[in-house]
Amino acid sequence: QPEAHEEYRRLGLVLGRLNRLEEAEQVFRGGIAIEGHDHKLHIHLAGLLTYLRRVDEALEQLQEAVKLSPEEPSVHYALGVGYARQRETEKAISCMRRVIELEPKYVHARAAIIMALRVAGRIDEAIKVAEEEIKSQPKEALLYYEKALCFVERGSIEDAGKVFEQIVEIAPEVADARVWLATNLANRGKQDEAIEQLKKATELDPDQQLLRMRLMAALKEQGRINEALTVCLEVAEKWPELCEAPRAAAHLCDQLTRPEQAIEVLTKALEKCDGDPRILNDLAWRLATAPDSSLRDGARAVELARKASALASDDNPYYLDTLAAAHAEAGDFEKAVAIADRALNVAHEVGDKIVSEEISSRRAL
Repeated sequence: QPEAHEEYRRLGLVLGRLNRLEEAEQVFRGGIAIEGHDHKLHIHLAGLLTYLRRVDEALEQLQEAVKLSPEEPSVHYALGVGYARQRETEKAISCMRRVIELEPKYVHARAAIIMALRVAGRIDEAIKVAEEEIKSQPKEALLYYEKALCFVERGSIEDAGKVFEQIVEIAPEVADARVWLATNLANRGKQDEAIEQLKKATELDPDQQLLRMRLMAALKEQGRINEALTVCLEVAEKWPELCEAPRAAAHLCDQLTRPEQAIEVLTKALEKCDGDPRILNDLAWRLATAPDSSLRDGARAVELARKASALASDDNPYYLDTLAAAHAEAGDFEKAVAIADRALNVAHEVGDKIVSEEISSRRAL
């Protein structure tokens, strides 16, 4: 149905999400050729072109969208964002003011004016506009956020912190508000307070995996390893496909001197991450080098290390080092030495002195 331009838009968006960008562009252009008056097709194509850094072409598409739908606030907003990216501040502000004329409650346009001034380095002017907007809309967190960023840009971290605290007061249920405040507190050296805000943020948005990993990192940085491990294991349990979580959990187990738990965590991770060479390598290393001999399994370590090396690169010194250790644990010392030499040569070639020294010290054993 060539007249079904809605299908062109949907297909183009799907292809874009699949990173099939050339096909996505062809579909959007095909839709425009069939149904040229659909401003949304032009906006989606502009977004794709911006991602591809073809900014001039993107602006042309946005300008065309404005011609097609001059009374539609979203097209003026999109064009304004395009101008702001190009540091064409006055054009960006003009677009946003047109948005507000058409839709006075369009808060993102008001915030975008502040942002455009800030990006242009007109900080004092941006703060003044922000304060005026906040007076008229005192409950809009986005306006406070832009004001806070102005203070950050100026280097006034304390002033920014006060604004972030205001945001939490007016929007206590918004997880992002807690995250913004946590970032500011951490920058001011108030790590424990930052952690408390991150904890509240995870309670408000329990399905955001990256937020939990950030909490884990903050706890780890403060030496609160048991708490960090608890958070990390929760992430690994809830999102087993996120292979970074079990790896981080295993490293935390190492810090707590729990090699058996580290092996258990990584073994379980193989159920969903058996194609991740990092998981394979981490587990192989522990099975080859665990301090407790009852935890070591040379044959299994060799199997995992071979697979990891094949998936990553046969010339990766880290993975070759693990494979050498696995063969040593399996009793094949001649092969272990040969692979260690190969790993050492590769490490020298890429200039990795730390790995070179580690391999050399193990080879001497």
